[in-house]
Amino acid sequence: MILLVTCDIFLLGKWESIGSIL
Repeated sequence: MILLVTCDIFLLGKWESIGSIL
C-alpha cells in the first residue's frame, strides 16, 4: 500500500512538472 501511495505521489509530481513546463 505504501509503495502504491509513493508511486502515485511520484507520478502526480511528474505530471505536474510536465504540465508546468508545457
